[in-house]
Amino acid sequence: MLWYLDRFGDARVNHRVRHQAEPKNTLKAQTSAWLSVISPGAELEIKVIAEADQAVATFRYAKPDDVPSSWFRAGNVGFGISYGLAPIVALLAPKRGSQSTVEPLVIIENPEAHLHPAGQTSLAELASRAVAGGAQVILETHSDHVLNGVRLAVHDKILAPDQVAIHYFEREGLEVLVTTPELSPNGQLDIWPVGFFDQNERNLSRLIGLTAPTNGPA
Repeated sequence: MLWYLDRFGDARVNHRVRHQAEPKNTLKAQTSAWLSVISPGAELEIKVIAEADQAVATFRYAKPDDVPSSWFRAGNVGFGISYGLAPIVALLAPKRGSQSTVEPLVIIENPEAHLHPAGQTSLAELASRAVAGGAQVILETHSDHVLNGVRLAVHDKILAPDQVAIHYFEREGLEVLVTTPELSPNGQLDIWPVGFFDQNERNLSRLIGLTAPTNGPA
């Protein structure tokens, strides 16, 4: 991924995924822009060691009106910043070849891994913008922040409701049950199955005394 980013860093990305705060529309510039959104203030630098066919990423934090940190290798910063980099590049990556009619397919398992809730929501927005630009994106997630990020993308007209399919899988014996809630233009779901991203509401209900505590697992 680092090699790809270094090799194709000057390629232009689809205007749909462009972060407006960054004037440059190149893969490298837009990767840095989205990285700083998902992990506020984060900056990326790539060092290529051609003789060893290796590339090393270093990161620092440099928020406006603040003292920038030193540069650190991936192992010395929070996991979220390095885990989040690969999905960002995959979602931004331009279609290879001007004559290609094949749209990108991006599959991301647990995009929320090691990310702050705000970062999860921003990554879902980027995924939604990639879909608006013609990509097919499949997200396997356990995060209501990712789900809500997609719902907000519909609410904010980044995506149309029919561009999103949401599937909730449950196992009952040897069968797999699939429930598919539909989105309205304002980002609301027509059904909300029990167990479908409802734990936060259940916890809040207990905290404010609307429901009694359970003896079994929450």
